[in-house]
Amino acid sequence: MSNKELSQVEINDFSSIDTRSQESFNKWKFFFLNTKYDHPANEDIFEGEPYTIDTLLTYQSEQRLDKKTAPLWKKIIGFIWDPIFLPPDERKYVAKIDFFIYIYAIFACFIKYLDQTNINNAYVSGMKEDLNMYGTNDYNWLTTYFNIGYMSFSVPMAILLKYVRPSIVLPTFEVLWTVIVMFMATVKSKEAVYGLRFLQGAVESSSFPGLVCLIGEFYGTEGQGKRQFMLNATNPISSMFAGYIQAGVYTSMNGKYGLPGWKWVFLVDGFISIPVAFLGYYCLPDFPQTSRAPWINKKDRQFALARAKSMKKVKPEPLTLKNFWEIVKSWKLWLFLGTYVMVTIGANSTSYFALYLKSLKKYSVQQINIIPTAGYAFQFIAMFLTSAISDYTGNRVSMITLCCSLGFVSCLLLSIWDIPFGLKMFAYFLGYGSSSQSIFTSWFTETFYDEPLLKTINIALGNTCVYAFNGFLPLGIYKTKDSPHFPIGYEISAMFFVIGIIFAWLFWFIVKKYNAIRSEKEKELSEEKETIVSV
Repeated sequence: MSNKELSQVEINDFSSIDTRSQESFNKWKFFFLNTKYDHPANEDIFEGEPYTIDTLLTYQSEQRLDKKTAPLWKKIIGFIWDPIFLPPDERKYVAKIDFFIYIYAIFACFIKYLDQTNINNAYVSGMKEDLNMYGTNDYNWLTTYFNIGYMSFSVPMAILLKYVRPSIVLPTFEVLWTVIVMFMATVKSKEAVYGLRFLQGAVESSSFPGLVCLIGEFYGTEGQGKRQFMLNATNPISSMFAGYIQAGVYTSMNGKYGLPGWKWVFLVDGFISIPVAFLGYYCLPDFPQTSRAPWINKKDRQFALARAKSMKKVKPEPLTLKNFWEIVKSWKLWLFLGTYVMVTIGANSTSYFALYLKSLKKYSVQQINIIPTAGYAFQFIAMFLTSAISDYTGNRVSMITLCCSLGFVSCLLLSIWDIPFGLKMFAYFLGYGSSSQSIFTSWFTETFYDEPLLKTINIALGNTCVYAFNGFLPLGIYKTKDSPHFPIGYEISAMFFVIGIIFAWLFWFIVKKYNAIRSEKEKELSEEKETIVSV
C-alpha cells in the first residue's frame, strides 16, 4: 500500500488513530467543550452505594422540612437562606455550590458594575473638561457605544456558551475586559473613549447572561429569586463603592505621575479585576452533568445529578438553526422580551441624579459622588426584600408590580419638576427601588426549567433589547443639553413602568394557563407509565 493510500486510511478510519492520541483528543474535548460530554465519573457514580438516584431522591424529599411547620428561628433564617429546610447532606452540598459560584460571580459582577458607574463619576470628576466633552450628547454616547458593543455580541456569546464551558469563556473574557479598562487611563480624546467603551461592551456581553443561565441550572424554585438578586445586587453595592472610590482617588491621587484622578480609577478597577478573573477558572462548576471543577467530590456529583433530575433539568444541547428557529417562532420568546424590556429600562431614570446635583453648583466633586450612594443603599435593601418575599411566597408578579409602582411615582414627581427640593430628592431616591429584573429572570428560568436553550437565548436577546433601548433612547429623551430637567425623559420612563406592570400580569395569566396544561400532560404521562409497569 502506498504512503498516500495509507494516509487516506488513517484519515477515514478513526480506529486507526493511536489509542493515546485518541484519549488525548477526548480529554481536550472534555476540557473545553460544554455539550455531549458528561463527566466520566457520572457513569458509575452510584455503583457500590446502598442507594440509587431514585432512592436518594425519595430520601431527600422525605427528610425536607416543611416551611409551615418549621420552628420560627428556622423560618427567619429560611427567609434569607432557604437551604436551612434541606436535609444536612444536601444542605452542605448547596452551601458548597453557593460559596464557589458566588465568590466569583459577586466579585465579577461587582467589578463590571463598578466600571459602568465609574464612567459616570469620571464624567463629573474632570473627564468632561479634560476631553472637551461639551457636545449635545457626549455624555450619552459613553453609554451608547458600550451598549452597541454589548448588544452586537450578546447572542453570539450565548451561542458560544452552549459549546464552550462557562469556566473557560467567562474568566477569559474578564481578562480581556481588564486590559481594556486599564487602557482607559491612556486616552487623550473622547473618540478613544468611545472606541474602548464599544470593546468593553463586546467582551462583557458574555458575563451576566452566562451567570444567570448557570445559576438557573443548579437551583430550583426556592431560592432562585435571592440568588438572581445577588447578581443584580452587585450593581447598587458597586455603585456605592464607586462613589467612595472616585472621591478617595480624586482626593489622594489626582495629579500623581501626571494622571488626573478620574484616570486613576480605571487603573484601580483593572488591578482589582485581575485576581477575580483567574479565580473564575477554579470556582465555576459549569453544569451539573458536565462539571469538572476540582472541588466537586463523588457525593457532590450524586447530589448534582439527583437535584437536576428532581428539578427536571435538561442537559444543555448544541444550538442548531432548527431549534433556534423554533425558539424565534415561540410565544415564550416574545412574551419574555416584552415583559423583560418594559420592567427593566425605566429604572435607568436614576442615572441622571449626579447631573442634577452638579447643576445645583453647591456640592463639591466628592459630595456629588457620595450623595447618590444613599440611593444605592436603598436599592440594595429593596431588591433583597422583594426578591426574598417573592421566593418565600412564590408570588413574583406582586413584587414586580410594587417595584414598577415605585418607579412610576418617582418619574411622575420628576416629570412635574417644579416641586420642593426635599420632595425632588425623595423622588430621585425612590426611583432606586424600582429594579425588578432579578425577580423576573428567576420567574422565567423556574417556569421553563426544562428548556435550557430557550433560557439562554432569551436572556441574551433580552439584554440585547435592553441595551439597544438604553443605547439609543436616551439620545432622544435624555439629551445632555436638557440636563437636569429632561422635559420628556421622565414622562416616557413613567410610561414604561406602567406598561411593565401590564406585561407582568399578562405573563402571569398566560404562564398560569401553560403550567396547568403542562401539569395535566405530565400527570397523564405518569399514569401511562404506571399502567405499562403494572402490565
